[in-house]
Amino acid sequence: MSKKGPAPHPSYEVMIYKAIKEHGRYGASIEDIKTYIESNYKVDKTRVSSEVATNIKKLFRGGDLTLSMGNYKVSPKFANRLTKAANAARAATKPKVVKKVAHPSYKVMVNKAISVTKSRGGASRMAIFKYLQANYKVPADVVFKRMLSVQLKRLVKNGDLTMVKASYKISDKAKQELKKSIRKKASIRKKSVKKVKGKKKSTKKAKKTGPKRPKSAYLFWSADHRAEIKKKHPDVTPQQLIGLIAAEWKKTSANDRKKFDTLAAKDKTRYQTELAATK
Repeated sequence: MSKKGPAPHPSYEVMIYKAIKEHGRYGASIEDIKTYIESNYKVDKTRVSSEVATNIKKLFRGGDLTLSMGNYKVSPKFANRLTKAANAARAATKPKVVKKVAHPSYKVMVNKAISVTKSRGGASRMAIFKYLQANYKVPADVVFKRMLSVQLKRLVKNGDLTMVKASYKISDKAKQELKKSIRKKASIRKKSVKKVKGKKKSTKKAKKTGPKRPKSAYLFWSADHRAEIKKKHPDVTPQQLIGLIAAEWKKTSANDRKKFDTLAAKDKTRYQTELAATK
């Protein structure tokens, strides 16, 4: 037997609620509700009458509907219940946003704070709190102080810290774990260095072969006038000099450019001849 798929419409109590709300403050009769559901939802029309009657009786007995002058009205209790259900469904479908923590784990921060103090007697809760405030993005409020106390108790319970009077020290177990992790990181680093040394890549670029590309009329003109323009403006930077040369070129008349157009045409012919010879 094939399983029935989900109904192509909301539950009857939701449809009844919407039908009554659509008819306004005076409510709606059973016929009005049935007509609204048939015209707005894909329902089995042979079962609408019985389903509407059954659900209205159920809602009326539960206090979700009230009857006045042959019309049914929605009670505040029914409206609140449906609103809560809709909000819960919306919250369930909304993707959860994972907040990024702006600091390392409490274990890392506390261990760092204790090791920095370099005191044989360890570090007090206030000393740890002040260090975390100065070196990490943590809130400076009473809530964080309480949170830190909770985390310190947890670290003591897990054996990561030992408490001496009112101070905290890194436990021998945590020190051994730290040494092991440092050795492991060092061995991984050595292996990666060996791999890099084994593979030497050639950094030399292959020289491009072929004829020298042709110069434009502007380049010929620039080479001819560069020294003259530099002499007129001795204090300009190389970048400013390029701008001055370009400005002077724009002012040059077509008649004065003929000589350089001819040189450019000859150079282009030279390039095409040399290129054809290489093929």
